[in-house]
Amino acid sequence: MYLTKANTKLIKELTKKIADVLESFTYDEIICEPEKDIQETLFPYRYYTNSRTMIEAVMMGEKGILAVSEMAAVAINAMLGAEVQDTELFLGCGKLNEKYTIKGDPSLLDKIDAQEEDLDDLRAVCDMLDGYGLKDFVKVDLTGQTQAEGICFYCASGDQRLLSGGVRQNSVYMQMDLLKLAHFKCGGITLKDPVPVVLVASDLPETAYKIAFGLRRQGLKAEGYILGGSMY
Repeated sequence: MYLTKANTKLIKELTKKIADVLESFTYDEIICEPEKDIQETLFPYRYYTNSRTMIEAVMMGEKGILAVSEMAAVAINAMLGAEVQDTELFLGCGKLNEKYTIKGDPSLLDKIDAQEEDLDDLRAVCDMLDGYGLKDFVKVDLTGQTQAEGICFYCASGDQRLLSGGVRQNSVYMQMDLLKLAHFKCGGITLKDPVPVVLVASDLPETAYKIAFGLRRQGLKAEGYILGGSMY
């Protein structure tokens, strides 16, 4: 998906909707890095970052069941805030994926006859999300291969994964690819292979740039060449 003018506008709208959800869960305003020296921070420390096509929420200093449950709830609400139809959140665990191959309703976990702390944690997170009133959105998936240190999750609509998160070092995170989300919101429309456009000008670099920029906003590849110089 290209960052055309219309798509850029859509991404900005989606970013605003998701940011509204994150702020409602007591996250700080959008920042690039934690505002304080991490060694001087009282944990848990919540923040979220926003780049041009990615938004990430982080809870530093906490990776227990409550933190994972809260972040999973944030993930579901972020999807709902972005008005993604048929939202589902799939919970998994990096330490369990090599042992089990189940995917579906959380009740499937009760059929596993094993006493494992990770299984108990997974069940507890499902129960917490049920308590948040989000039971209808929650599934389990132990079929994928992941390097997650503990409980992990992803949100999807149909077969489109739009968000991922889980335990990472001493924190819990959630990450959403805004470009992928915008592509999904546009109905998965994909342009045909773009035709390269080469622009050559001897003494009109500004005009060449404007033409190239206009073509790029329409989803075309454009390369500008200025005789006697260069243009980025």
